[in-house]
Amino acid sequence: MVLFVSLIQLAWWQFGDQITANGGFADGDSYTRLIRIQQLLDTGDWFDNTIPDANAPYGTSVHWTRLFDLIVLAVAAPMVPVIGVTQALFWAGTIVSPLLHVLTAAALAWALTPLLGRVAACFAGALSAAQAGVMVFGIVGRADHHMLFALLIAVSIGFLIRNSGTHGALSKYGFWAGLSIAFGIWVGPEFLLYMALCLSVLGLRWFFAPTPTNLKQNISMASGMTGGLLLALLIERGGSGFTAFEYDRLSIIHFVLGLFVLVFWVTLAFIERFKPDQTMVMRALTVAGGITICAATLVFLFPKIIGNPLNDADQAIQPIYAHISEYQPISDIARLFIYFGSALFAVPWLGWRLQQSYGSTTFWTWLLIGACLAVYMALGITWIRWCLYAGIFLSILIGDMIFFIDLSLSRRLLFPTRILVKAMVITGVATGPLIVGASILYFGKSDAQRLAEIQSACPVRDLSLILNDPPLNHIPQTIVASANFGPELIYRTKHKAVATVHHRNVSGILDGYGLFRAVEDQTAKTIIQKRAVTMLLLCPGSADDKYFLTDAPSGSLYHRLLNPPAPDWLKPVVLPQALNKHLKLFVVDRKRLGLEPIDSPGVAR
Repeated sequence: MVLFVSLIQLAWWQFGDQITANGGFADGDSYTRLIRIQQLLDTGDWFDNTIPDANAPYGTSVHWTRLFDLIVLAVAAPMVPVIGVTQALFWAGTIVSPLLHVLTAAALAWALTPLLGRVAACFAGALSAAQAGVMVFGIVGRADHHMLFALLIAVSIGFLIRNSGTHGALSKYGFWAGLSIAFGIWVGPEFLLYMALCLSVLGLRWFFAPTPTNLKQNISMASGMTGGLLLALLIERGGSGFTAFEYDRLSIIHFVLGLFVLVFWVTLAFIERFKPDQTMVMRALTVAGGITICAATLVFLFPKIIGNPLNDADQAIQPIYAHISEYQPISDIARLFIYFGSALFAVPWLGWRLQQSYGSTTFWTWLLIGACLAVYMALGITWIRWCLYAGIFLSILIGDMIFFIDLSLSRRLLFPTRILVKAMVITGVATGPLIVGASILYFGKSDAQRLAEIQSACPVRDLSLILNDPPLNHIPQTIVASANFGPELIYRTKHKAVATVHHRNVSGILDGYGLFRAVEDQTAKTIIQKRAVTMLLLCPGSADDKYFLTDAPSGSLYHRLLNPPAPDWLKPVVLPQALNKHLKLFVVDRKRLGLEPIDSPGVAR
């Protein structure tokens, strides 16, 4: 199973990867992550969460926490003596997501063994490599924390399965399940949704089977989660930052939430102790009252705790984020098959599993798997980034189903016929919908469209070589470009970027957006003066620049730069022919704008 997932990852790296082979990363977040880790090594400041060269000239912060940073550093450490720190970090960032995917597959095999049996559990782990939602975030070149979420889900499910199958009231597995959920919240706030789904199913289990064992196991899980959040909070923020309020990053808000969950279950245990024979109606009223009091208190203390933590960013940024692939919806049948086609088999199989297990302890595990699948599929249709989570639960169901098919065919068919039939049926179930979707997507494009996608690449890495040489490297330049390029420019050069792909850099994104869409020179001048902008970078025809042109007026600065004459206060930089086909670089002539010159040979005066 581990070998199978590793081979799939290696095959993708060898035949499908066009990014890391050219020394790059898959997205802007990966560059930002490496910048942040290098900064930690340079300064030793564990609690510094800023990126000084982003949102120039002010700098910005990110909402990421340190757990994933530590994993990247651990992967890089053995390579440092051989290739040095910079290259070790690059290669660690390149391979960390595939490594986490392999660990996730192994964790799924361990987690599901009590539920499915060892062979079926290994099938489920292996088939995570057949889920596009998992592979999108698990491929080489993604130095971000998404696959760590998947690993922690797998680990927590393993503990929850063992917890539900334990008849002893003081099972250690509940505590460890809560601890793994706490670590997921430490990684990022989107894990709160998974926490809510787990708590809901466990709450229903107790409600319909209010045994002391179920109640004590829920308390054990809440204890592990609360203790884990306290530990993570102390590690992440220390004593001085312990009371800080941040919705999009681990803070005291999340610890208090865990504490309320623990208090809720302890209170129910106290009530049960003195009134053990409540009717279902009384129990429902007690639970509803407790949830209402806890929720009202939390909302009073932390008004924005309900909802998407990213919504705290300026709403004006949302249309811009709509052009980022992982924030886009699944809007066509091809991608629906690619990401969720296996649900055609998984959903009926889930229905059979729920019916077959009804009345047993495993029913609640299947209910949790079904609830997670339903919620994450619904969210994945609106935001592709949620497909990772749906892919984990789809692989569980498909792995279980394929094992059943394998056993059935073994009983009914003789060798060698059964080998051929098994290969056809199992391959069809595991990868058929994915192949159908990919075929629709591929053959639905003309040769011209496929050629245009290849030619639309923006070689920022090659441009950085010019930016790092005289005369442009005399002092740090401040560059306005697509937010997608900002992190890579900062990573590869000593220059600064105004816009970077991060929701906390709203002002930088909007100022870059406003500059390229400016119709009046005075509007552009105001932004250039405010940001001390020295250079503008365009990648015409690319998806990265698309948001500058959506509904842009014909007289916008971006249009004027593409259709000469350009404003006389912008001077084009002559680039090599290979770069000039993709990129356009302009230097700001501050003198013509009536601004004080900046002491740099790369800036026209």
